[in-house]
Amino acid sequence: MIEVELTPKTPSRLERIVRGWSIAVMAGDVAGVRYRCAPGRTLRAVRRAVEKIGAADRVDVEELSE
Repeated sequence: MIEVELTPKTPSRLERIVRGWSIAVMAGDVAGVRYRCAPGRTLRAVRRAVEKIGAADRVDVEELSE
């Protein structure tokens, strides 16, 4: 699954989304999740959510290039 995040969301909302994707990966419903994020605030917010959930091994986060 590829998720493109262009605008920041609240930390709690991002954590719920990341947790859901992480569970989907662990359950085998999806092979993996790749977030492509707008640089700056949005990228940092998604990285924080992934770190807080402990999903770095299941959710890949990269800056969206132009």
